Amino acid sequence: MADFKIKSGAGSGNKTLLQGQDQVDSAYAIEIGDAGATTLTNATLTAGSLASGVTGGSGLTELGTVTSGTLGTGVNHPTGSVIKVHQQVTAVVSTLSWTSGTNQIQSYTFTPDTRTTNLMITSYCQFQLYGNGTTNSPDMNFNFLHNGTEYESIDGYHHNYGANLLHSIHTVIHTEIVGVNSHSASGSRAVVMQVEPNAGRFYISSPYDHPSITIMELA
Repeated sequence: MADFKIKSGAGSGNKTLLQGQDQVDSAYAIEIGDAGATTLTNATLTAGSLASGVTGGSGLTELGTVTSGTLGTGVNHPTGSVIKVHQQVTAVVSTLSWTSGTNQIQSYTFTPDTRTTNLMITSYCQFQLYGNGTTNSPDMNFNFLHNGTEYESIDGYHHNYGANLLHSIHTVIHTEIVGVNSHSASGSRAVVMQVEPNAGRFYISSPYDHPSITIMELA
């Protein structure tokens, strides 16, 4: 059976135009231009597949259910979406015991995704407070840093034992949202949790305690 062809007249810019029964003037259902460039108006595709060369313009707003593939780095996420999650958990291999100074409990260094706007940082530490034979009320400061700058602190964390040789187990959990470019950060940066004993002793026991930092990158 011979093919049936509809073709515009020869000449650059000439088009093959098809109208529905109720279309007039320059309203066309199908418009075919040079090199077969085709515009479909008000079309519904009920079957078939998009070839790899098909790209979406501003009108491509819904893809339905995507069952495979990878989102590229150029894909925009809705504000507040989680782009990446990082976690640093360390089993203490030797006992950490401090009575003074500024001491690092945990740290994590990373480079955020270029689409990240904010960082949700959660720091966790289980520890013991000792009177250490010198005080009935051991007292600590906890510092939380991003790119070398303190973004939050817990000052005067203490417990009154009534006797200077007693101790107890405590937990600090702190969550904060900071801007990805805050504190002059750009590219790789570190998130750090510190402790400053003011009185008594800060103590983490090996191998039972696991201080951690969890970072969620948000669009």
